Amino acid sequence: MATRRGEPPSKIAAAWSERELRELAAYLAHDPPLEARLDFWAAQLLAAAINPWRKKGSAATSPADLIPDWWGGGEARGPKSAAEWRELLGGLTARLGGKTTPAGKTDGPVGR
Repeated sequence: MATRRGEPPSKIAAAWSERELRELAAYLAHDPPLEARLDFWAAQLLAAAINPWRKKGSAATSPADLIPDWWGGGEARGPKSAAEWRELLGGLTARLGGKTTPAGKTDGPVGR
């Protein structure tokens, strides 16, 4: 039975027979889709890029924590509001030795 690309697993499970689901599981176990492989590779690169900057003694970030949950099965991690993103990026900028300016103010022309 055909379903639309990107549908959550619960919709697929409701529409497909057990045999079709087992065949799909066997296929995906052998050859994961490109999207899943790209998420995995990107998570590994991100973890390798951010782990050298962690505080001494803190646990390393796992690539598994950086793979997106496309079907929203759990509580979303990370910043959710603009203020939380601003706080996160401001802290990262300060940690890397940069400085931030208040919204709407600049030190000069953009791109300098």
